[in-house]
Amino acid sequence: MSRAVGEAVGGDAPWDAPTAADGHLPLPRVDLRADQGVPGAAFIAGAVERRLFRIQRRPFPIEKVTYDQLGELGASVELSDEGGGQANLLLHLEDGPIGLLTVQQGQAWVAVAAPTREEATRRAEGLADALRAPERPVPDDFVPVTFWSLTAQGPRPLRRDIRTPAWSEIDANYAPPARASLAKLMEAREPGGGRLIIWQGSAGTGKTYALRALARAWKNWCDVNVVVDPEVFFGHQTSYLMDVLFAAGQQPGGAGRARLLVLEDSGELLSADAREHTGQALSRLLNVSDGLLGQGLDLCTLITTNEPIERFHPAVRRPGRCWAQIEFPPLSADDSNAWLEARESTARVEAATTLAALFAADDSASASS
Repeated sequence: MSRAVGEAVGGDAPWDAPTAADGHLPLPRVDLRADQGVPGAAFIAGAVERRLFRIQRRPFPIEKVTYDQLGELGASVELSDEGGGQANLLLHLEDGPIGLLTVQQGQAWVAVAAPTREEATRRAEGLADALRAPERPVPDDFVPVTFWSLTAQGPRPLRRDIRTPAWSEIDANYAPPARASLAKLMEAREPGGGRLIIWQGSAGTGKTYALRALARAWKNWCDVNVVVDPEVFFGHQTSYLMDVLFAAGQQPGGAGRARLLVLEDSGELLSADAREHTGQALSRLLNVSDGLLGQGLDLCTLITTNEPIERFHPAVRRPGRCWAQIEFPPLSADDSNAWLEARESTARVEAATTLAALFAADDSASASS
C-alpha cells in the first residue's frame, strides 16, 4: 500500500549532516523557508558536502503525493519532518542530486541541488511538473485569492478559491455616485495611472461585497493578494513586505500578470498622524504604490477604511497618487426602500440605511411574515 506524505514514516533516516571544519566552504544560495526544519538544514549541509552548488526552487499546486509516487520518479526519502499540516522531505535523486520537498495546504515547493544550473533546473522542473495537481475548470463565480500572514516561521501564503458575485448582481447595493465609480473600476483591464485605490465607508456599507466583485471582474488579468496583518506587513520586518512583493512565481496565474494587494480596515495607515502611530508604515505604503520599490511590479494596492477622507494624510490625497478614491455612503431612504421592494420585502425605512442594516430589516420582515 502506498503511503501518502503526511502519514507516519517508520525507521531511521540514513543521514549524517556534515560539519564544515574550516568555515570557508562556498555555501549555495537558495531561498529556503524558515519552517523547513531539520530537512531544510540537512539539504544545505548535503549540498555543501557534495559540492552541489547550483540550486533551483519551484513552487506548484499539489493535491496529494505518496512515497511510492516519489520512488517512481527516482526520488527516495532520506529524512522527513511531518506534522501540523506540513511535510518537509529530504530527497536523494538518481545520479547524485538532492532535493527538498515541502507540502502544505495544497501548495508545494521543491528545491534541487545539482552540480550545474542546467541540471538543477531540469530536475526541479521535472519534479514540479510530475507532482503538479491537474488543472480543473474553475466555475466562473470562483476566484483564487492568496492570503498572507506572518508566522513564527516566516511569511506564509494560503490560497483559497472564493465565491464571488458579478457586479451586475450587486450594483443596486450602492448609492449612485459610488455605483458609477465602482462600475468604471470594474471595467478596467489593466492598472490605472495611480497605483493606490482607497475605499472609504462606515461598517456595513458593502465594501467587502464590492471587493469580491472586483476580484471576479479582474480575474482574467489580475491576481488578488490579501494581507491579513497589514500593521505587521508595513512594520519593522521589511523581509515580510519584500517576500510578498516579489512572490509573483507563487501566484495562481503565475508571473506576467498584474497583482492587487488588499489591506482591509487599514485606515490608520492613511491618517494625518500616521507617522506618530505607525512609524514608517505610511512611507513604505507610498513607496510600494509609486516609489522605487513598486517600479516594475505591476502592482496596485487597495485599502478599505472606516476613517473619514478628510482625516487622510495630505501625501495620500496628492493628485495623481490614487487611481480611485471611492466613498461608500449608506443608501438614501428612497434608494433603501426601492432596494427592499425589489426583494419583495415588506420592511420600510425612514432614513439613510447601510446595506447590512437593510439585509437585517429584510430578514426580520421575512421572519415575521
